[in-house]
Amino acid sequence: MKHLVVVNPRSFSRECQMTAVSGEIRSFFRDNGGLDNAVHLSRYPRDAIRVIQAYASKTEDIVRVYSVGGDGILHDCLNGVMGLKNMQLAVMPYGTSNSFVRAFGENKKDIFKNISKQVSSLDTAATDVISVSPGNGRGRGGRYALSFCALGAEAYAISKYLDLIRNRPSLANLLVNHLYSAVASLTAFDKSNFCQDYKIIIDDKEYTDTYLGIHISNTGRYGGNMTPVPSAHPADGQLDIILIENIPRVALFPMTRAYTKGKSHKYPKFFKHVQGKSISIRSKKPLSINLDGEVYYDTFVEVNVLPSAVNIVVPSGIKYANSVFEDTL
Repeated sequence: MKHLVVVNPRSFSRECQMTAVSGEIRSFFRDNGGLDNAVHLSRYPRDAIRVIQAYASKTEDIVRVYSVGGDGILHDCLNGVMGLKNMQLAVMPYGTSNSFVRAFGENKKDIFKNISKQVSSLDTAATDVISVSPGNGRGRGGRYALSFCALGAEAYAISKYLDLIRNRPSLANLLVNHLYSAVASLTAFDKSNFCQDYKIIIDDKEYTDTYLGIHISNTGRYGGNMTPVPSAHPADGQLDIILIENIPRVALFPMTRAYTKGKSHKYPKFFKHVQGKSISIRSKKPLSINLDGEVYYDTFVEVNVLPSAVNIVVPSGIKYANSVFEDTL
């Protein structure tokens, strides 16, 4: 087995923190000299994709890729390993937002940060992946996500929410319990992002209407503490979809709070829950598409679940939680 560590320097607020973490990882491999390894500091978005593919092309061995940082570098590492043979993906959550690791239960970050546990683990979890392709591309040029795909006003709100966390962390900490709800409510004043007409087909059934947004979930979680889809599970071969109706602006803040706490099922007038494996989404206006915090635009996309498409390294004894609120060891 070969070990490729990809570190995102932008996930650390100070260079000394990044140096300490990468130094600890390098020291571990140096002290365990029988392990074939390389450590790469990601220089720009998508850099990890190129590095992973080049590294894997030179070997037939199993390659364990370690994503050291937040959701952004994990997104790049996932897109780097997809389609390659003998790949494993280890998540080491050092970012400001670490959505995916929450699928194993809350308060597990320290276990996943432990390089010794990650390297020594013999266990992997076969995990579903969200595939998003241009609707006219027949599957070409696809992008992949582990946690969620959001479209419309929610995608816009997530982008603003993550920007604030990354660029104004002190302010974000002060508003932590209401931050996303506040940002989402502000979208009400941006008419270009508020509502949109969508033609949606989920597993051959049509759901065409005007929606505020669409949330497609693989894990049920995103952000620091949001749990919009408690029923979602990353290894069930299904995607959990919430179609968000045109919520009146006066009700947007309380409805957003209920939604992010996993209580949207109490308001069926505003939130339609569907499970599916294949979703096509079309709109005359450009679609704002957010994949695990990364933003793209198109007018027609196809979203599919790829069952058991990536092997996630799990420290011994860790399993996916059966629900959002389960804390497992």
